[in-house]
Amino acid sequence: MNVVHGESLSISTSDSTTFFDLVHTDEQIRELMSVDDLPWEDLHHRSSFLPEIDHFENDFSSIFTADYVKEPQNPLQHPDSELNLRNISRTIPIDISVKPGIIENIHIGASCTDEEIQTYKALFQEFRDVFAWSYEEMPGIDPSIVVHEIKTYPDAKPVRQRLRQIHPRKDAAIKAKFEKLLKAGFIYPIPLMDWVSNIVPMNKKQGTIRICIDYRDINRACLEDNYPTPYIDQIIDDCAGSEIFSFMDGFSSYNQINILLADQPKTAFICPWGTFAYCKLPFGLKNAGATFQREMSYTFHDIKHIVQPYLDDLPAHSLRRANHFTHL
Repeated sequence: MNVVHGESLSISTSDSTTFFDLVHTDEQIRELMSVDDLPWEDLHHRSSFLPEIDHFENDFSSIFTADYVKEPQNPLQHPDSELNLRNISRTIPIDISVKPGIIENIHIGASCTDEEIQTYKALFQEFRDVFAWSYEEMPGIDPSIVVHEIKTYPDAKPVRQRLRQIHPRKDAAIKAKFEKLLKAGFIYPIPLMDWVSNIVPMNKKQGTIRICIDYRDINRACLEDNYPTPYIDQIIDDCAGSEIFSFMDGFSSYNQINILLADQPKTAFICPWGTFAYCKLPFGLKNAGATFQREMSYTFHDIKHIVQPYLDDLPAHSLRRANHFTHL
């Protein structure tokens, strides 16, 4: 072992000599460790282009002042647009209902003029049938356009899950959800099948319950649908520079797609009130997103320069504000 301290001490020992044979007291340890050039202060390791330490710290102290931190930084504004994404304003609710005593609100930017608000309100009332506030107002998508198939591997072994317990306090809310789905025609009773999954109640932020199905077993047995989902950053780039936007969100979008009749038994799930199957596409099935994206791309392919769907999100944009009414 060789120990060097400031080039003034050199000690050579055999391999059998330990550190404690050389140093006996705490004072000797402190003396041995009191090197002039500590590793974290070794300036000859610093890059030549960096300024001196004092100058470096002074520069940062002058930048990060209290005023600098508190002042909000304004985002860069697009040179071709006065109303870009950073200027999305607050919205105000506009009732477009044509039924007495029923409120059906859409939201319009508060920066719109009174004339624009009245023009858009008349437009949305004219095409009121394309909006939905309940399951009964969803006509569904024509099966000739798209239908969801559940293709499994030929050697896949069916899995029949046993009924799991649910919290008694959630019984009423879960039963109400199933009654709503039955009334809407999304599910129907079915005898016990080879593929059976369990329900998974999930608490939502609003305090309500979302009913999910544990389709992990059937998903593992399914083939992969490689239909692509658009890149969200590319959609944003295509919308850049537009003066006005409208954002639409699909209402219970997956449930508007039919499942192939022969594959519906594979969606069977068990609950305390019986065994049911979906005839409409539910959330949680493998390839559900690919099927829905395929349908949306087909529907909007001829107006892709106006609406670029990302699953059930539909951003409509216009380069010029005056053209947006016509585009909608």
